Amino acid sequence: MERKTKQIFTAISDALGRYDGTVTDTVKAYRAAKEKARADASIFKDEQTEYNRRLEGLKAKARAEIKRADAALVESVRDKSLPLLREALGFYTAQIPSDNFIKRLRIFSEFDLKMTLAEARQLADLAADNNLALRALATVAARSGLDVRFPQLEDYERDLQQLEKLVRTPICYVPQEYLHEGLELFAEIPAFRADGSVWYSTKSDSVGLLLIGANFRSVFKELDETGERWASSVVASVLPLEDSEKAAEHQAAAEAVSVDGTTASNLEHARQLGKQKADTMREADETMKQFTNRG
Repeated sequence: MERKTKQIFTAISDALGRYDGTVTDTVKAYRAAKEKARADASIFKDEQTEYNRRLEGLKAKARAEIKRADAALVESVRDKSLPLLREALGFYTAQIPSDNFIKRLRIFSEFDLKMTLAEARQLADLAADNNLALRALATVAARSGLDVRFPQLEDYERDLQQLEKLVRTPICYVPQEYLHEGLELFAEIPAFRADGSVWYSTKSDSVGLLLIGANFRSVFKELDETGERWASSVVASVLPLEDSEKAAEHQAAAEAVSVDGTTASNLEHARQLGKQKADTMREADETMKQFTNRG
């Protein structure tokens, strides 16, 4: 795809980094201010009432700062970066195959000729960075028992949807070392509809905040790899269908996540989901232990 997409993902990474820094600074300051408020309230006859009064003010200030950070992240990612990525994806999908490619492919199709592995790989080189050409080649080559594999549009759409979901507000992200403060600041965790509107909200709990935080860090961590994938040339690999099916079976058997279909994109998605789920749950478990031990 286009090389400029790498710069877009870099901008998204920078925005997430700024957001993480702002939220971290906010909850850190909130924790310190709480301790000071407790000390200052100790001179009052009704110490608890005075502390509660001050605490509500601190909560309101921290929530306002996080809300502004949410809005800044939404503007940077959803309003600026994602439209540029969709434009690049649209350009990629709209490219028409060359006349030379179409003529060569049509010969195999119209005369029902068997395509050799070498011929399929030559055509795959001609079809690089052209989604329509790659899809046409995959269809014709399959009749000769050849499997043409390349990133599917669903893979790119999944990347965009993941980012869209990440910046739905309220985001309710808090660094794991400030989980207790997060429980105080985020009274509820929203569940969203597909259009981004809030379906319902549930009372926040440590597990919910941990999973939100783990997902945020997982997406943030993988942005460089995702950006490289988007910026790289889309080149197909070609294998005899028998070899491809065996590889797919071995890969599917090794995954704990089930998906519909046996396409290459679904199998890769299963691998990614399995890894992400395992990483998320492991991180959540470790953090819960730390939180519990801290009392």
